[in-house]
Amino acid sequence: DTIAHAWIRVPDGTVIVPLYATVVIESSGATTQIEGSIVVCSNDIGTSGAAAAAGPISLNSATPVTSNCFARQLATASTAPTTPFELKRFSAAASAVNTTFEWIGSNGPVFPVVRGAGSWAIYLGGNAVVYYAQMIWAEYPETAVL
Repeated sequence: DTIAHAWIRVPDGTVIVPLYATVVIESSGATTQIEGSIVVCSNDIGTSGAAAAAGPISLNSATPVTSNCFARQLATASTAPTTPFELKRFSAAASAVNTTFEWIGSNGPVFPVVRGAGSWAIYLGGNAVVYYAQMIWAEYPETAVL
């Protein structure tokens, strides 16, 4: 699919290091195979259509810090990614239920770095896919990262 289903918009002046992503197919009324991709890219894919906000939650409970990033989901349209790098690709049968797909950054040779304006996105293909996703990242001011 060419429309992002869940993504993190990284603004200028901010850097994120994606650490973990999971997609759980809860149920499926899909009649076609489900395909997905987890991608980082060098532009803000934003949205040229409607999108729902999904506010980031800080995992540092000692000092609740707000994120500079914008978490979005379920767009009706999104801008094509520039220089996309695919971190993971997955697929499942149309009948898949309670199927989990994970990308764990520490399992790879390096962690990707997404500088603003950039994006980290999950794309899903197939129709009527019911899912939820989690995306975990470390966030820094751009000046703190070489």
